[in-house]
Amino acid sequence: MLSILLAFMGLVNLLLLVTLGKQWNSLGKLGRITLAGVVFVFMPSAWGLAVVVDGINSMKQVEFCDSCHVMGSYAHSLKVDDQESLPAIHFQNNWVSQKTGCYDCHTEYSMFGGVKAKMNGLKHVWVNFVTGPPEKIELYSPYANRDCLKCHGPSKKFQLGEDHEDDMADILSGELSCLECHDTGHVLEK
Repeated sequence: MLSILLAFMGLVNLLLLVTLGKQWNSLGKLGRITLAGVVFVFMPSAWGLAVVVDGINSMKQVEFCDSCHVMGSYAHSLKVDDQESLPAIHFQNNWVSQKTGCYDCHTEYSMFGGVKAKMNGLKHVWVNFVTGPPEKIELYSPYANRDCLKCHGPSKKFQLGEDHEDDMADILSGELSCLECHDTGHVLEK
């Protein structure tokens, strides 16, 4: 859809540019300034904004994470046959989106969670290309319960589950990490 919009915007800009060339002398000063502003400022800015928005949205895709050789093994771990691996269980049972699973689980559920995730992504790119990837990939901060609870919190199975009954207050407050009981993260192939 975006490619059609960008092609249309490019065609409109080309037509305006042709009009600009042919009609330049017949336009008044205000007409020249307006047409030049549309052709050289507004249309390229709108086109650039559309490209940036599309790029940001494509970064939410699992296939984007899989395109980086450093993160590829993490994306592949979503498909391992291991009933203890939380990422694999969630992904294979469609408990997270098949398209945006990485983003769904690694983006904080807060007002600027998406912005923070994008900034961390830029930090990943910087580290990868400037200093080289670290030997061991780790989260910037411990995985917070709120990221589990954004989906599990309202779930009746979670709320009424006997396994969580005694610890519910500590889980909700973050005193007890979900990962103390559910500690198997990505299972990476060697």
